[in-house]
Amino acid sequence: MTALIIAGLWPELGGTAESLQELADSLQAACPAAKVLVRHWDADLNELIQVIQQLGGPYLIIGHSFGGSTAVALSAAWGQKIDRMILLDPVPHDDPLMVRTKVEDQWVDAFAIPEAVIRCDCYLRHAGIIPPYSKPVASTSNVTNTYMDLGHSEFCSNPTVLDHIDSAAKELCV
Repeated sequence: MTALIIAGLWPELGGTAESLQELADSLQAACPAAKVLVRHWDADLNELIQVIQQLGGPYLIIGHSFGGSTAVALSAAWGQKIDRMILLDPVPHDDPLMVRTKVEDQWVDAFAIPEAVIRCDCYLRHAGIIPPYSKPVASTSNVTNTYMDLGHSEFCSNPTVLDHIDSAAKELCV
């Protein structure tokens, strides 16, 4: 199994970087044979595709904040089967303050989950939680949106979310 964790804009704020490293360690413990990578949201998508292709599947892609948008853009650009995607309070790159994800001179809709993604679990803040940066992923047969009363960086360290991610890793561990 290859697990790719994509961090958001400022992973060093709010303890998110430490939480993502703990998540990587937890995934490695759940599936000792796994290849676990942590990358930043603005990583080159073509480079990410090459790296994960070389490592082989099954594939688990996890994205937090802008990393969630990058995860979706990666799945759209690659077009290959991604067994599981877990988005943690994803923030769209098409936010007025940010530039949308661009792949090979084409804009990618950051919140349209491609059919190649077998299952996508999206964890979001309730609309009343401030600031309301995130937006739900379009609900389709392969997407589940779960709303929680958490702050933006808390999704990376919430026990319920981490248990879900560990379970996903164990299911895909081969």
